[in-house]
Parts: sequence; C-alpha cells; structure tokens
Amino acid sequence: MISHVTNLLLTYRSLLPSPTTLYTPSPQALLTLSGTVPITYKGSTYNIPVDLYIPLSYPVSSPRVYVRPTPTMSIKPNHKHVDSEGLLYTPYLSSWTPSTRPNLDSLVREIRDIFGSEPPVYATPTPGGGGQQQHQQRPQPPSYGSVSSSSSSTTRGATSVSASQPPNYSTVTPAGPGGKGGEGS
Repeated sequence: MISHVTNLLLTYRSLLPSPTTLYTPSPQALLTLSGTVPITYKGSTYNIPVDLYIPLSYPVSSPRVYVRPTPTMSIKPNHKHVDSEGLLYTPYLSSWTPSTRPNLDSLVREIRDIFGSEPPVYATPTPGGGGQQQHQQRPQPPSYGSVSSSSSSTTRGATSVSASQPPNYSTVTPAGPGGKGGEGS
C-alpha cells in the first residue's frame, strides 16, 4: 500500500493524506486521500475535488472514491459513473481483484479519462450573483462500519460515522495556463 500511495501523491500533489480510524469491531487504520484530480474537458483543464478512502485490506479490497463538490458546484444528476451522494462507479473498480494487480495510479487515470469525457460536477450560482444558491449536503464517507476522526459526527441510518473533512475548497482553481475553475456549461 505504501508504494502505491507514495506514487500517487508524487503524481497528484493536490491529494493530501489523512488517517481515519475504522471500528469493525476493533479500531483499524483507514487512509483518506483528499484533494483534486485534474481533467481536460473541451480543451480546458479543471480540478475535480475527490476523496479516496483506502481500506486496511487494500489492495485486496478496492478503495472507495467520492466526488466532493465545493459550495459553488453540484453533482450532475444521472451521471453514468457518479451517484447522487458522489460515490464513483467505474469498470476498473468493479473488476478490482488482487489477481489483476490493481493500483491507485491506474484508478486515477481511469477517473481522469471518464471525467474528461463527462465531468461529474457543474458550476452553481454564487450568492449575490443574481441566481439562487443551490446547497448540496456533503455526502457521507463510505460505510465501512463506524469510522471516526477528529471531525464532527453525523448519523446515517443506524451507522454512526465521523469522517475526515477534505481540505476546504472555496473555489476550483485553474490547473494551468488557460485553465478554468469548476466546469463550464
């Protein structure tokens, strides 16, 4: 796991690791990588905010990936690969088995390819910008049982979840010359 995470962090410097504790039934470590993944869509570069939850059993078990829209974004309804909670579904994740020698670099490459052809988020009006602000409730992290860290706690069904909050993205920043924040219409 360490070499896979290190390689990913060297390639995608916006991803930041943070430990989370998993209780199933005894405490176990879970690693969360939070940040942005750059994509190219219609000739412009955009940074898509994501959280990758890497279970203790990685690489035997696949990570869970969530799109984490900023306050100025919403998840596109009926996206082929992202549900309304931001959970990502891809062919690579669905075929994840140790015998295929999966890794995080290949996963993020697939994410970039998918989002480059169909971005999972769109820009929403900003307060005072003439339109009504659409507020999207922050999706909960994966259900691996009870997860806790130093953040606030919420309840989802009968499972108590306290999750690491990703970095506070107030805007999506350009990824390079000519890049745009968020995703254009």
